[in-house]
Amino acid sequence: MKKNFREEKKNFREEKKKNSRKKKKNSKKKSSKKKNSKKKKKKKKKKKKKKKKKKKKNF
Repeated sequence: MKKNFREEKKNFREEKKKNSRKKKKNSKKKSSKKKNSKKKKKKKKKKKKKKKKKKKKNF
């Protein structure tokens, strides 16, 4: 029983590793897209902030 259990555990771990590797590969592709979109959003926000500062100076 114990030996069997150990082998099952090993197999399970190996499968998990394989799956995680696949997920990582997939996530890298997705994350790059996400990162790009985030960067664009951040840039827009920064521009808005700058405009507000300029208004204060004028007053």
